[in-house]
Amino acid sequence: MRSKLLTTMISARLQVESIHKSTQLKPIIALKNRITASPEGCIPISDVSKKGLQLEIPIKVARFLRLYPSVFEEFTGPKYNLPWFRLTPEAAMLHDEEQAVVEMGDGMKGLSVVHTEKMLSVIQKNALRSGVYNCGQMESISFPLFPSKGLRLRSKILDWLDGFQKLPYVSPYEECLDLCPGSDLAEKRVVGLLHELLSLFVERSAERKKLLCLRKYLGLPQKVHKVFERHPCVFYLSLRNNTCTAILKEAYCDKMAIEAHPLATVRKKYIDLVKESKHAARLLSLLTLLQVISIGISMSLGAKTRRSMKVNRKVNSINIVSGVKYHESGRKNNLRLWSL
Repeated sequence: MRSKLLTTMISARLQVESIHKSTQLKPIIALKNRITASPEGCIPISDVSKKGLQLEIPIKVARFLRLYPSVFEEFTGPKYNLPWFRLTPEAAMLHDEEQAVVEMGDGMKGLSVVHTEKMLSVIQKNALRSGVYNCGQMESISFPLFPSKGLRLRSKILDWLDGFQKLPYVSPYEECLDLCPGSDLAEKRVVGLLHELLSLFVERSAERKKLLCLRKYLGLPQKVHKVFERHPCVFYLSLRNNTCTAILKEAYCDKMAIEAHPLATVRKKYIDLVKESKHAARLLSLLTLLQVISIGISMSLGAKTRRSMKVNRKVNSINIVSGVKYHESGRKNNLRLWSL
């Protein structure tokens, strides 16, 4: 049991790590969509050079594109004397696979789905499968809790949480205009709505600031951001990559609860393709470093050789001068002897 729990925790950490890598794909996917939207299948750098802020690219767009040669291919453009970019064959194949999934309708699910039958949330489906839900309105359904390692709650909070779990579950697909704002029942409705909303994303996570932009459209309270902090057993907040990412714990701690998104496999393939660029960049930087070191060594050896040649020249000149002086001094001594 303990080893199974440890394996689950390790796999959850690895999957959470993929979330952070997936957030780094956003500017790459945005550029990819701009290229594929072009009728020619390629764009000049002038089309995106001044849209770095819009595409969330912190550096120059041309430099960013050249960082990922496994995704973007640079070539001389047909119209302008500018760098042009298109997708590599591998990236083009992934784009086609992604479009096939979206066209099947599996990748376009949302809260605004219009359906004649009653829409059930993930919580309701799992409760119905477990036999604790009868498809009635305002039935009591508990949220699956996954406490983090080392998390300890006070007895007062545990008592409140027990009562909170026993409250009726309000589906996010049902209208609830008669709920009292600020009540525990209204808070449970907000938790259920955020749970369902995160379960619709590919990575079962989203940046918290972008979720807050939907507050008015979904009828969420002003301080909805505190819901993530008040329910750490349902949501996990990550502060990596200079942003706050809300992650649905159930999707990573219980694989049977939420089925994998059809686009998740394509997203992982994109991550692997980007890794190839990073490996190539590391290899190129290593080769450049070795080349610089070899040039430095050759320059230092050349400097030492030139220095030794100068020293030899000085020694030879000193020997010649000393020999001349010795010869002249000898001649003077001989002249003195003859004069005597």
